[in-house]
Amino acid sequence: MKYKLVISDFDGTLQRDDGTVSQRTVKAIKDYIARGGIFTVSTGRMCKSILPRLAELGLDKVNIPLMGYQGARIIDNITGEVFFESNISNEESISIVRDCKKLDIYHQIYCAPERLITNEYTWISDAYYKAAGVKAEAAGDLEEFLTKTKLDCHKILTIVKPEQSRDIMKYFAERYSKSTAYISHPSFVEMVNREGSKGIAAKWAAKKFGIKISEVLGVGDSLNDLPLIEATGCGVAVANAMPELKAAADIVSKYSNNEDAVARLLEEL
Repeated sequence: MKYKLVISDFDGTLQRDDGTVSQRTVKAIKDYIARGGIFTVSTGRMCKSILPRLAELGLDKVNIPLMGYQGARIIDNITGEVFFESNISNEESISIVRDCKKLDIYHQIYCAPERLITNEYTWISDAYYKAAGVKAEAAGDLEEFLTKTKLDCHKILTIVKPEQSRDIMKYFAERYSKSTAYISHPSFVEMVNREGSKGIAAKWAAKKFGIKISEVLGVGDSLNDLPLIEATGCGVAVANAMPELKAAADIVSKYSNNEDAVARLLEEL
């Protein structure tokens, strides 16, 4: 096969808008693996948030390097072994949280190992729990929490109005050189260590499996997938992808996540 490794985003790419994954997609993944291909998921979600969903993809019994937190943490999905991790330092995490408070925007932090922390429970944290399946710990003021615990962060997530997201992303991009901001959802602006992008994770996986990066295909829908699209031999944007991702992609699929875009791609491979 021309592409021996396929790395796909989950939300908005593999998953349909109703929260399901089609049987056509599951079959296409199984057929691709049966023919010798390697398939894995790269997501902005926590690893422990995406792990329960792997059974729906038929990947719960196959060892894969699961890429969470925009690629900032890579684990073996079955053994839990951590292959790669690149966190935001405690000092920079405190500074980002301080900026979030100054901007008066909702924020939550993801601390090692796989802890989701918020200052207090709100309707936003409850909605996030329903969507991601991970309940946050309420720890009071997050700046004080980080100062006291001295923990680094896997990721820091802000939730804003969709019309604010690009301005917020630009704000953080201009202020921080060791971390970078991504839009993973119209309302989500996420900060991770600059050395933890989906593109870096793709290069790591190619090296692990002894595959040329030109033999890796990446597919996604949002701006956090841009490093993946740019790093891989073939970058594919699904039809529902953001305009910037489509502009950077080698291929723009005719089909959306609701039309089994990834399944159709694997069938062609």
